[in-house]
Amino acid sequence: MRLLVTAALALVPAFALAQEVSPLETEGQRAVGFPSSSGLCGMRDLIDARVPQSIVNLRSMLRFDNESENLSSSSGKYSLDNYAMSLVLGASAFNILDAGFALPTEIRSVKNDVNGTGGHTTTNGVGDIQVAGKAGFTLGSWIALGPYGLVHINSGSKALEKTNFLDLGTAATVSFFDQRIAFTGNLGSVNYNGGKWSIAYRGGPSAVVLANGDILLRVFAYVDGNYWIGTKERGNDLRIYGGAQANLLKLLTVEVSFGWRLDSHNLPDGIKDNATYGLDVGAGASFSF
Repeated sequence: MRLLVTAALALVPAFALAQEVSPLETEGQRAVGFPSSSGLCGMRDLIDARVPQSIVNLRSMLRFDNESENLSSSSGKYSLDNYAMSLVLGASAFNILDAGFALPTEIRSVKNDVNGTGGHTTTNGVGDIQVAGKAGFTLGSWIALGPYGLVHINSGSKALEKTNFLDLGTAATVSFFDQRIAFTGNLGSVNYNGGKWSIAYRGGPSAVVLANGDILLRVFAYVDGNYWIGTKERGNDLRIYGGAQANLLKLLTVEVSFGWRLDSHNLPDGIKDNATYGLDVGAGASFSF
C-alpha cells in the first residue's frame, strides 16, 4: 500500500513546472483529461475518444472500488464482496496518443450459505496488471474517434480468481458547446481465456456543470453491457453507472461513481440476482504542458 501511495503522489512536485508551461486550454478541453479506470481518458470504465489538447498530459490516481454481488437460489444464498485499491497512471501526447496502466491490491470476501450450512472465506493479494492504449482522431470540431486496445494480464496473486482478456474496440465522442457537453460510446470485442467471448458496449452523456478556473466539475452517466456469445457462456450483463469528476486548482482530481446491475441473463437457471452494485472513489493528480 505504501508503494501505491508513493507512486500516485510522485507527479505532484511537477505541479509548479506544469503551471508555468501549460498551454491555454478552455474549461471544456480541460475536462477531457480525467482518467478512466484503465488510465485512458474517460469516466470510470467508459473510454473517451478525445485526447487532451496539449503536448503532454500526465495523470495519476488512487482508486478504491467495492463491488458486491448477492445471489440466491432455492438451496441458499451466495455473496461476493471485492474491495480493491488501484494505482492508475495515464499519459497523452501530441493530441493523438493515449496510454494507461492499472494495478490493484484486492481483498475478496465470499459467503456461501447452502441448505443452512454457512461458509465464509477471505483472500487477498496483488491483482492483475492492466495496460491500455488509444489513438484519438477528430473529424471536424465536434466528432472524435478513438480505436483502443486493453490487455488484462493474469499476473497477480494465485489466491484470487484471475483471467486473461484482450479488449479491442473503438470509442466515439460527439461534443458540443466547447466540449462541455458530450455523448460517448464504446464498442469492443473481448476475448477471454477458456473460450469466453463477449461484445462490450458502453455509452452515455457527460456535462461540465461548473467551471470557474479553480474548480471544474463534470457529471456523467452511462450503461455498461457485455453480451456473451462464446461457447462457454451466453447471455447479457447490463449495468448502469453514474458519477462526478472534479478538478481542483488545475491539479487535483477526484471521482465518485455508483453502479447497479440491471440485467444478468448469463446467470444459470434458478439463480436470482438479489443485488449487484459497485461503489468507486478516486483521487489523484493531473496536469498538462
